[in-house]
Amino acid sequence: MPQLILVRHGIAEDPAPGQADADRALTRRGRERVTAVAGRLMTLLSPVDRLVSSDLLRARQTADLLAGALNPGARTEFPGLAPEAAPGGVYQWLQSEPGVETTVLVGHEPQMNALLGLALTGEPVGLARFRKAGVAVLTFPGPLNPGAGRLEAFLPPAVSAG
Repeated sequence: MPQLILVRHGIAEDPAPGQADADRALTRRGRERVTAVAGRLMTLLSPVDRLVSSDLLRARQTADLLAGALNPGARTEFPGLAPEAAPGGVYQWLQSEPGVETTVLVGHEPQMNALLGLALTGEPVGLARFRKAGVAVLTFPGPLNPGAGRLEAFLPPAVSAG
């Protein structure tokens, strides 16, 4: 049964004057929280076939920390995981690569929330508050089709790190 794990990036620094949003890095606390979440996910998940992140620095750094614990079979960046990207494009991309059992996506709000809503209802609606380093675990009875997902766990960072 295919699994899709949605992870919001960890706590990032506030933007400095003139700094691009894409260049904001994780804070020390953000790295610590993501490292703790990664350790917990390592005990909960099947082997991870692919780990995909947005190309923004804080998401890439979050994915680096997750990769250290989860040892994914493949690692890539996907621009469709940007904060304002259309969530339907993510599912189209996921469906274009069949045969992958467990995928971890690392991104941003409101995208993670829209991806969760799309998985569960078929519509990109916000259903939950995705905290930084929060995790949603979804299973699908077959292909990763919008509306066909089943929520197995929704873990705020304090729970998933515990």
